[in-house]
Amino acid sequence: RQFARTNDTSDNMGCGRLGGLGLLAGCLLVGLGLPGSSADGSELAPVNQRLHLATTANGDEPVQLVQPDGRGNIKLVEEGLRALEAMTEPMFVVGVVGPFHSGKSFLLNQLRGSTRGFELGSTVNPQTQGLWSWANPVNTRSDGKGLPVLLLDTEGLSAPNTTPDYDAKIFALSTLMSSHLIYNTVRIVDQASIEAVELLARRARLFQLKTSVSEMGDQHAGSIDNNPLFPFPHLLWAVEDFFQEQVNNESPTQWVHRLLDAQPTEDRAGLKDIFASVRCTTLFLPATDREDLAMLDQLDAEQLTNQFRQDVQGLLSTLIQSFVETEALQGGDASRQAVVGASASLAANTPRRRSGPELAAMLRILVPAVNSGNMAKIPSLWDAFLKQQTREAQLTAKAVFVKQGHKLLALDPPLPHADFSRRIEAFEADSKALYKQQLFGLETPEAIEFGNVLRDELKNEHARARADYAARVDQYVGTHVEAIVQHFKAICAEKHLPQSSAKLTESLKTALRTAKDKVTELMQPYSGVASMQARLGTGQLTNLKLEVEQDNARIIRAVLDTKQAEVLAIAKSSVEHALSAKALSTAELETLLKETQADVAKAWDVATESIRDEPDTKQYTGNLENQLRNVADFARTTNNQNIGKLLEAARMEVSTRVKKLFVRYPLPATRAVLQRVIASNIAEGLKQFDDINSAKARFGGTPAFAKARSMLELRMQASVKKLEQDNTLAIKRTVDEPLAKARRTVKAMAKGWWLQGSLRKEALSQARQEIHDEIDSEFLEQVLQQWLVTSGSDGIRDVLDQHWSLMSLVTTSIGAVVLLIASVGIQRLSTKTSHFAGTTARTPATGGLWSPLHSRLN
Repeated sequence: RQFARTNDTSDNMGCGRLGGLGLLAGCLLVGLGLPGSSADGSELAPVNQRLHLATTANGDEPVQLVQPDGRGNIKLVEEGLRALEAMTEPMFVVGVVGPFHSGKSFLLNQLRGSTRGFELGSTVNPQTQGLWSWANPVNTRSDGKGLPVLLLDTEGLSAPNTTPDYDAKIFALSTLMSSHLIYNTVRIVDQASIEAVELLARRARLFQLKTSVSEMGDQHAGSIDNNPLFPFPHLLWAVEDFFQEQVNNESPTQWVHRLLDAQPTEDRAGLKDIFASVRCTTLFLPATDREDLAMLDQLDAEQLTNQFRQDVQGLLSTLIQSFVETEALQGGDASRQAVVGASASLAANTPRRRSGPELAAMLRILVPAVNSGNMAKIPSLWDAFLKQQTREAQLTAKAVFVKQGHKLLALDPPLPHADFSRRIEAFEADSKALYKQQLFGLETPEAIEFGNVLRDELKNEHARARADYAARVDQYVGTHVEAIVQHFKAICAEKHLPQSSAKLTESLKTALRTAKDKVTELMQPYSGVASMQARLGTGQLTNLKLEVEQDNARIIRAVLDTKQAEVLAIAKSSVEHALSAKALSTAELETLLKETQADVAKAWDVATESIRDEPDTKQYTGNLENQLRNVADFARTTNNQNIGKLLEAARMEVSTRVKKLFVRYPLPATRAVLQRVIASNIAEGLKQFDDINSAKARFGGTPAFAKARSMLELRMQASVKKLEQDNTLAIKRTVDEPLAKARRTVKAMAKGWWLQGSLRKEALSQARQEIHDEIDSEFLEQVLQQWLVTSGSDGIRDVLDQHWSLMSLVTTSIGAVVLLIASVGIQRLSTKTSHFAGTTARTPATGGLWSPLHSRLN
């Protein structure tokens, strides 16, 4: 700016008025091979020799880039964009904006060195619509080795049937497309025009920031001002039809700067802060005749006023000077930077040259953006606009933060917690900085108020972003934890059950440790986030391990149940088959049980080989041993029953034989003979029993044998008893008649005997006399005793009992009489004793020595 101010100390009306630095710039232009003042300081050549048109296949005509769509919006013209895309060389873009019919198109034609080209309007209606450019760039040298320049003509502002919003869109497109913007007005720069330009510029600036944020993304969100996608151009204010005198020899640039500095902008930045640089040039009337002014495109260059042509040359020199400064700042040429070093304080974001494809791409971005509502609405008053801009700045800053936060949350995988915290905090700071950038230094109460609102909203959005991040992390972790769980579940499913619990537990521990390590590794970047999914996943892994172990234990028990039943069935089948209708000896049975037990043990070992060391296996083994003992007991019981059945038949057979032996023996017999017979037959019977089926040899130690032998002995004792009874009866039949005679004798003499004992002795004596000679003496006492206890005709018991009843009655009667007599005597004695006691001195009437005796006598 200092370079510009110094350069513009003169009226900028020709080389003679450039001043010292103007001469220096002219020398620089010559040195660079660019148009400017000649080396000897002579006057510059005509304008049409300064910017030269390159001849190409596109032709020498303007092309329309955008046009109105009739609904207040702008649409692209693809044919013009294709022509623009054909210009591949980087070039400066000089755009001209301003009110309609202010001479924009004519000025561009003059810069081309012609009065024709861009179409001019000779009526009150606007002529140019949308944006136009020349089909080919012009060059600062005729040989094409200078700087290529693209000329951009725009639709006039404030035209009939257009809206301020539409004007703002045209101005924004022209501004952001241009590296050097010429704002063209007529006759004067006043307060209204300054405010209009500033309002349009601020709206374009706000649109620039919004579009930059949308297109650059969050990777440049914190550096929008340092690396803009659409930098603001250099502003050259061209005042046409200017003929007033300057005050205090001010240059046009100094004049405009003074006007701008006088603006009430204490709380906001001005145009000089918005654009890369602000300069001004004035142009005299191109013609003085009204008819000529209406038909300027029909005039030759020589027909234009000399002052106008000089002013155009000055404008062109200013532009070329700016081109050179820009190239010096961006090209890295030390010699150039040394010359223009005073201009290095211009905006850091100096617009650069762009190629046709770049410009076409910019239009494809900008046109939809201006149509989408990114342009700020014009309020009715400046204060309202400030409030609206402040509000939009706040909303934009918040929207940028939310958008950047959403982009962070959309990353897959989510950022590590530390990176997310750093980025989200940086975004919050960037949004606050963006809010200040959008206000361009405004310090209004609304800015402070909305700044506080933004701070609170960003705090809330920050908290919401962290909550969403935690949920996103939990979702991400949940998805990957589920995959880990499924993988562990697949590992568990591959386990062939049943198997050793120790080996299974060890392998599951290893797999579980690996799975949990994966979960820990997964959660490591998110250590600051509490993930419910991670905890649930870890719990699932542990539960899966427990379920597999429980399934293994359950299957082991099921296998043990099945195998135990199988081997027990083998044992029972073997025993039942061996004992089916067959009796085994003790040795045979024990051999069978040992073989069965060995078979069962072998089968059990084979069945439980893989689970032999399991606690359940040991328990089932002990249970199996108990079951085998039960089988053995069952075998012994069954065998004992079989033995019993077998020996019962032998016992019956032997009993029958012995019984026949006893029946065949002649009776009566003497006791000695009878005992010998009995002993011989019993011994023979027992011997026969022992010998049948080798019973004693095979079953001698069994309970069945002992029971059967005992039963045999009992049956033989019964036969013995029957033999003895039969022998007694045989004897009795021999003595029946003599004993009957003795009965009659005893019965006849019974009435003469008082005592039964005596009668009994007499009866025995009578009977002994009668049978003494009939039987052996060893049976005599036995027959007599039997006779005494037998009633009826075979004995004497009833006679003895009748005698005892009669004697008892007589004895009782005699006893009663004796007791009666004794009682009377005692009563009399008692009466006498009482009388005697009454007459005795000091003797009580009752009691005393005689009372006990009295009681006893009573």
